[in-house]
This record gives sequence, structure tokens and C-alpha cells, in this order.
Amino acid sequence: MYDSQGAHIFHTRMYGFPTGVAAAGLALKGHHPEADRFCEWAYGKYMHDLFPAREVQDGSVHGSLAYGRKYTMWLTGHFIACWYSATGENLWQMIREEQGDWAWREALFLIYAEQPDGKMVRYGDNFFRGTERFSFRVISERAFAYDEPLGRGYVDYLLKKHAGITNDRQGMEIGSEYQVFLYWDPDRPGLDRNVLPTRTLFSPHGTGMAFWRSGWGPEDTFIFFKCGDYFDNHGHFDAGHVEVFRRAPLLIEAGSYEGGTESQHYIKFFHNSIAHNTIQIVDPADPEDAGSQRFYNNQNMNTIEDYRLDKKREMGNVVFYRDEGDLVCLAADFSAAYPEDRVRSVVRELAWIGERYLVVLDNIVLADSKYQPRILWHYAVKPRLGQRRFTVADGGARAVISVLAPVNAVLDTVKAFTVGTGVYPPEHPRPELGVGRAEVSAPVSADTLFTFVQVIDIADESIQPAEPLCRVTDAGHSVTVSLPTGELRLEGQPGSRSVIDFFKN
Repeated sequence: MYDSQGAHIFHTRMYGFPTGVAAAGLALKGHHPEADRFCEWAYGKYMHDLFPAREVQDGSVHGSLAYGRKYTMWLTGHFIACWYSATGENLWQMIREEQGDWAWREALFLIYAEQPDGKMVRYGDNFFRGTERFSFRVISERAFAYDEPLGRGYVDYLLKKHAGITNDRQGMEIGSEYQVFLYWDPDRPGLDRNVLPTRTLFSPHGTGMAFWRSGWGPEDTFIFFKCGDYFDNHGHFDAGHVEVFRRAPLLIEAGSYEGGTESQHYIKFFHNSIAHNTIQIVDPADPEDAGSQRFYNNQNMNTIEDYRLDKKREMGNVVFYRDEGDLVCLAADFSAAYPEDRVRSVVRELAWIGERYLVVLDNIVLADSKYQPRILWHYAVKPRLGQRRFTVADGGARAVISVLAPVNAVLDTVKAFTVGTGVYPPEHPRPELGVGRAEVSAPVSADTLFTFVQVIDIADESIQPAEPLCRVTDAGHSVTVSLPTGELRLEGQPGSRSVIDFFKN
């Protein structure tokens, strides 16, 4: 069955087969003539292919935090735990010492991926965003295996948070109760998650996910960035995607997994980059051309060697990352996400300053001047439009997006779920899935090189928005953004700048 169902080392179901076979082999050892073969097969699959796949993703998962928690992470942890208890071989420790500690980083990933409203960040084919299911069974096993106080503290938090709202007040999904008895000790309190750094990066050359937050409370700002490879069909074509949350979702992934992968909403919209806050490269002469990132499908990546040899799965990488004081910044190159006849280079740079101003620089070199770059911003509430800026406000907070460059940039708004001349809504449209999008573009000309500069001012509605300014020279190799608190300066080639500094007033 492992081979006949389209074996794919990043697909959720592939972790189920060797975990089940290993458990059977270990239980039947000494009682069944094929028990050793069962164990050898399962151990070989994990050691040769599935553990290396998890190492590539560095604790993250590509195909949503529903599939990822429920299957990939949980099944992997159960294999390691079963193997250790039956054989004494401590694969937990081996992973920590030799493979970048990805198993514990899975627990950290889930902690970071919880938004201030208690929901898991939404990406990929996500069918469930709550923490009352799936999170406990992943984190409790790893907290116990590594004796991690932080994990124990987060498990305590989950149980206290959900005990009053889940079935029989048990605090987690039915079927995982046994893990409470195995892994939870109420007499061993842990550490609160607020001891963690508020900003981090996972899998820069794999899934490429960054989490930036101002703190761990419900009123804090939360920024999510994603730029990585396309691993399998539960992922999306969403390289360069940015989400912003403060008190409420302000800039969002639009659309829904409702209706599954066969719906027109999924095929035309949700699965594609047009549903995300990224860049489209459009042929404006063709009214049906959406300019989405290139489509790719490979469900036969059977081994880690297959993955490494498959260059088409490469979509993007985080090529630079720095976190110092009031400035955290990154650069992501996702040129490979687009058809070669449309772009030569696409590099998005983000800089978050003073936990308020998110500067977004998009450096684009077209392969043909007939194409037009469009930067998309999806929202769940109707925006307030201004001169070269728009405001998304909800829950007492707002994001003010100011378009600073190029000087001839045009800001338009588009009806929700529009692709070309068609509209493809989900089964049950509602504001949280998107009420429209803004598109920032420049008129088609003989130019092939573009530098878009936008500043997203994220604060409570009571705070007066800033009036940022910028100066772009030397074909985007020199950029200065002026903010009320100081100047951000960037010099050199986008993606490998010689200078990235913030000079306070």
C-alpha cells in the first residue's frame, strides 16, 4: 500500500504505513515469523527517507496545520516512541544530535504558529485551525521525550484552556486520552511560552516560514511569512505570502478548503498564488490571465534522492535573515516560482521596525516588458481607500498600507475570488474568507525592472498613522525609507545587500 498509493515522502499518509507496520512488528516479535521483516521495512523507510524529509522541513509542515498535526507529526512521534520503548534505541536523541533537532522543533513550530486569537495560522489545505485538537498529542509526546519544561508548560496551557469547552471537559480530542496518562504530570509544572524569542525562522531552504510577533498576548501583533518549495498537493502555490494580525486578521490568505480539491473555487482560486498576499506576473493583454505562479505536480517523490534531484519543486528560499534589536529583516528569492518566460528575478524583502512598521520591498525583473507585476493584499473587512494608501481596520486595530514606489504605481481594488473575468467563491462565502483584494501595479511600459516599496503601519486604531517617505536610486540598489522613528537604508543587490540598517532619529 505504501508504494501503490503514490508514495511521496512529504505526504501525510506515507507516515501512517511504516508506523503501523513497526508497531505490529514490535508487538509480534518472537511470536510471528515475519515480525523482523516488518520492523526492518518500517525502520528503513523512516531512517532512509522520512526522517530526512522531516529534517528538510526543520520542524515545520507544508500542507497545513490540520494535516500536519493530525498525521505527519503525530505518526512520526509515535513511531519514535514505540521504537524506543521496545528496543531501547533512542531516536529522539539521535535526531537532536545529528539531524538539527527537528522533532523538538515540531513542538516549537506549533507554539509559534498559534495566532493571538488562539487559532493556528492558516495556509495550505487547512480543515481545522483550533488548538483543542491535534496540538496536545504532538507536543506532549515531545515534551516528555526531551523533558522540556517549555513543552510541559504549553501542554498545561492547552489543558486549562480547553478543559471547559471540549467533550467531557477532557481538554483534547477524543482518542488521545491515553497520552495524558503517558506524558502529562500535573506535579511537574513547566515554563510559559513567553520565555521564547518573539521572532523566529523555520526551514529557510525548505518551507521557508517566519513568525514575528510583538508578544504572546491576545492584543499583540502577529506576522507570518511563507516562501518555500512545493512539496505536495496539500500545499499551495504561495511563495512570498505575508499575513498580518493584530486584534483581528488584517491581511489574510483568502478562500477556503471547503468543497475539497475538485471544486472550481479550489482549482481556479484557493490553490493558486492569486489567493495569497504575493506577486502576480500578468499579461494585461489577456483578460483571462491571472499571472499566477507556475503549476507543478509530483506525487511520486518516493525517496529523499527523488526530492533532491527534482529541480521543478524548487519555488523559493529565504536567502537572508537578521534579527537585531528593533529591526528584524529577511529576503526571499522566489524567481523559480514563475514561468521562465515571464520573469528573470523576483526578490521580496521584509523589514519589521519597532514592532510597528513592516516595510515590504519587491524587486522584480521581467523577462519581457509586455508583462505587468501586481502585488496583492487580501482582507476580511472592506478597506478605507486614500491617496496611494488603504486602511484595513477591525477589532480596534488597523493596518495602513502606503504605496511609496514606484512613483507611477496604481492602487486598485478587486472583488473577492475574482480570477480573470470569472468569480469563484467557496461553498459558504463569509467575510473571514475574504471580501476582496487590493492590487498594486505599475503601467506597462518598456521597463522590465521594478522596485515596489510599501510600508504597512500596524497599530491600534487610536494611533495616528505615519506618513512614510522613500527614495529609490541606482535601479533599486539604494533604498531609503523614512519613518517617524528613523530611516531604513538598504544598499547593494536585493537579496545580498551590503547594507541593511535602521538609523533612529
